[in-house]
Amino acid sequence: GQILRVHIDDGADVVKGQTLFTIDPEPFRIALDRAEAQLARDKALRQKADNDVARYATLVDKEYVTREQYESAVSEAASQAAMIQADEATAQDARLSLSYCTITAPISGRAGAVNLRAGNLVKVNDDPPLVTILKVRPVYVTFSVPEKHLADVRKHAAEGKLEVQWV
Repeated sequence: GQILRVHIDDGADVVKGQTLFTIDPEPFRIALDRAEAQLARDKALRQKADNDVARYATLVDKEYVTREQYESAVSEAASQAAMIQADEATAQDARLSLSYCTITAPISGRAGAVNLRAGNLVKVNDDPPLVTILKVRPVYVTFSVPEKHLADVRKHAAEGKLEVQWV
């Protein structure tokens, strides 16, 4: 979709959950409305098919309708049930697509260069990414220490907090 608004600047500090970009939701809202309308239509058809099955069940016992007509009504009801499942999946997919119109920060950090601006078209797995967020808080790191230096490390650890220096 088309980017409507960029909510951050290059190099801005961002927090997890902060809105970064807004993509035009209208096409996705229309798709959701269409899917929900199709679902409502198929639910009404399913109700009619269920009513036909109930009516034909009594009529087939009295031999007013053929067994084939009854089985056709049962088949139509089952078909409508499957259509409802497909419509529900389509509506759920449309809701998911609509939710992607607001892009939020997955982590807290500092935004790099914003690669796309309002008016640009963005698509799934686009390259380059919209923005890169760099984590600037300290990270937990583990490393091993050679045994010959372990006594020195323990001595300094007893004196206070140790700092890591890159050499």
